[in-house]
Formats: sequence, C-alpha cells, structure tokens
Amino acid sequence: MRVFVTGSAGCLAQSLLPKLCAHPAVEQVFGVDRKLTRFTYPKFHSSIGDVRNHSFLQKSMQGYDAVIHLAFAIAQINITEAEMHDNNVNGTRAVFAVAKQLNIRKTINLSSVSVYGSGENITENKAFTPSPKFAYARHKAEIEHHAAAEYPAIIHLRAHFIFGPNSQRFLHTLCNNRVFVSLPPPVPTLQVVHESDVSSAILKALELPVSGAFNIAADEVVTLPAFVKNGRKLMLPLPIRGVRYATAVAKRLGSQEDFTWADIIDTTLTVSCDRAKQLLQWRPEFSAWDTRAAMNRAAK
Repeated sequence: MRVFVTGSAGCLAQSLLPKLCAHPAVEQVFGVDRKLTRFTYPKFHSSIGDVRNHSFLQKSMQGYDAVIHLAFAIAQINITEAEMHDNNVNGTRAVFAVAKQLNIRKTINLSSVSVYGSGENITENKAFTPSPKFAYARHKAEIEHHAAAEYPAIIHLRAHFIFGPNSQRFLHTLCNNRVFVSLPPPVPTLQVVHESDVSSAILKALELPVSGAFNIAADEVVTLPAFVKNGRKLMLPLPIRGVRYATAVAKRLGSQEDFTWADIIDTTLTVSCDRAKQLLQWRPEFSAWDTRAAMNRAAK
C-alpha cells in the first residue's frame, strides 16, 4: 500500500507517521504540507505544497492507494474567516476531487465531534448543529455534507479533543499553567482522546473495508476544570465571565489570537464510540487520565 498524507508537518502527523511507516503493509508514504515536514524514515518522502492547488495534487497523488487528509486550520490566527474557509473547505474539496479522479481506493478524513455542537452520548447519526461561533466546526460540517453527496465511500473519523506529547502549544499551556477556568454548575462534561489512539483508528480505517463516520474518544467523561487541575492544589480559578470580558477587551485592542475556546468552553459534548469499537475493531488504549499524564511528561 502507498499512502498520501496531507498536513504531514502538523501535530497529529507526528504521532501517525511513525506508526504508518512501521506498518508492514505500507510500502511508501508521501507527505505534503505548506511547512517543511521534519519527520524522516526510509520509506517516507515529502514536499511543500498547498492542497488547494489542483495541478499540484494531480501530479503528487499519482500512483497512491490511500489518502489520509489531516490538513486543516483549527484556529483563526492572522487570517480572515474567508481565508480559513478557503483553506479548510476548498482545500479539502480539492483533495477529495483529485482522489476520486485518480481512482484512489480509500480516503480517510480527520473530522471532529464539534460538528454535533452539543449533547451527551451522541451517536454518528445525530444531525449536525455546529456552534456558529466555531468556524472550524462549521467547516468540518460543511465538508462532511459535501462528501455525503459526492463521495459517500470516504471515511470520516470524528475525533474529540486530541491531547498528547505533540499537541498544540495552547493545550500544553492549558494543562500546565497554575490557573483554570471556573465554570458555574452544572459543570459541562466532555471527553478527550490521546493522539496515539487517533493514529491507531486511522490505521484500522486503512486496513478494514469500512466507510462512513466514526466517533473517536476515550471512554471517560470528565469536566474541563477537573482535567486541567488533575488533582493539583493551589490553583487559581478564573471565572468564565471574567475570561470572556478579558478576551473581548483583547479583541478590541487588536489581538490576532483566536479566542473561540472562550465561547465554547461551557458546552457539554460527549459521544458514543460503539460504532468504532464494532466496525473498526478499535479500542482506546489511553484513558482520559493517561492522556492528561502524557501532557505532564511532554512539558518536562
């Protein structure tokens, strides 16, 4: 099997690429990203490129058996929402179109549980109601709606919040600061998932004759304050009202940071992963608290 990976310089790719290259059924892996991919392995090659460029994709994706699409902007930092949409939606549509044109037999798209908006123990057949304040979620939902009509064989892995040694810097800061956002009762619940478990789900999707959507999350339901505190004492609580006031002031003063997290932090979102366990034969190796411990080790 020859596998083409977009977003190969991103956070999740750093967990996936070693597993992918070590897989005995994988003969060659090619990665593309707008940044240099620093991962090295004898069967891995990469290029700098933009997935919105159809001619680049048509040339680069020739001869591959599978596509794993990870390229996506989560936060709107130093770009307009229109630019983010162009990258996320138009770029993804280009990948799907070229994969179909080249008769690539399998396409795996990293999606997100954020397409559901909110709810508890959600299954994959729930209607999408992404938060209007969360562009990333809206873009993921738009892509899945498009794929359902045009490319029904595509596999969508709807991952929950992905943590691990290679996580985004913001998540490491969140877990290792001495402050946490205090939320009024009833405190909303959520799930997390270790990057290694997401990578394992991708490998399962490569191996098995499946299609459609799969929720991917650790089994445990947690609250964000408890997850961040992780039993630590002498933590400073920051009331959510104060946090939102501070982010509003920062925006007015011209900050280019993406403060979407402050808008959605009080949302309950938990999912059922029964479909992934049954059809993908996938089980999370890491609990929510194992995942939290990995953030500690990565910070040292």
